[in-house]
Amino acid sequence: MAVSNYQIKPLDSNNYVTWLTDIHFLLHEKNCFEIVNGKESAPLDKEENRCELHDFNARQRLALSIPYLNISTEYHSIIENIIDPAEAWKLLRDNFQPDNRSHRMQLFSEFFQCRIQPYEKVNIFSARIKRISDQLQAISKPIDDTYQCYQLLRSLPSKFDSIVQNILRWTDDTFK
Repeated sequence: MAVSNYQIKPLDSNNYVTWLTDIHFLLHEKNCFEIVNGKESAPLDKEENRCELHDFNARQRLALSIPYLNISTEYHSIIENIIDPAEAWKLLRDNFQPDNRSHRMQLFSEFFQCRIQPYEKVNIFSARIKRISDQLQAISKPIDDTYQCYQLLRSLPSKFDSIVQNILRWTDDTFK
């Protein structure tokens, strides 16, 4: 079995959204995410299901240990007595997911103030805009794709002005 080396910043009071994405991908890689989100449950405990049950139990332990081992030690107590990965996932969400008005305002502000950095590639800048948009989508405040494009276009350096002007002349159908 290959040893994997992941560098996930432990969950703390300030990084839930990025931590969630990292853990989500790790759980998918380990084939555990369906257990965490409650879509997969244990097979019936019958003789013909022994192999599947053994596999499920191993993945269930992994689905619980991955989040636990990737949170700051001061927060271990939130899930340390939980044996159901889906319940642990929900407890972490309930304790850390920022869903208040100030967080929404902070995300909108971050979106509209997002500017390309000197020497930053356009695709990296576009990914930053997309990340903020995804965070807004996650709290049920989506930003339309058109506005994401406008934000990207308006923030490009002046050397892109002629390209931007040409894009802005496109019809709505072409722009989409």
